[in-house]
Amino acid sequence: MNAKRKAPSPILDNLEYLGNPFKQKHFDTSQYLGEYVAGADIDLEYAMKYLYSYNGSSATFNSYRREIERLLQWSWRISRSNLMHLFVAQLFSFYTTQCCYQDIRSDELVRDSSIARTAYRQ
Repeated sequence: MNAKRKAPSPILDNLEYLGNPFKQKHFDTSQYLGEYVAGADIDLEYAMKYLYSYNGSSATFNSYRREIERLLQWSWRISRSNLMHLFVAQLFSFYTTQCCYQDIRSDELVRDSSIARTAYRQ
């Protein structure tokens, strides 16, 4: 590892230490990031609330936590953007470089993202 680069701190804890994010009023990402990323606090809030909804299944929780952790770290540290401001090309880059999904074709990702955007607008 580059001597100037600091290893990222884990963002999402195990379920037993997570606490109930629905009762939490403030979400702060400054302890995880070296520099400010606009909207990262909202990303953290949504990620924690989403994960907490899977508190009945530890296997599902751990699997989702791993993938969300990777996406948040990549989005904030590499892309320097919050999740809502990622573009399709950036998500494709994440999936092909970080998740090893080499079989995803770019046209599939574009089609799926346009479906997601349409659903989000409704």
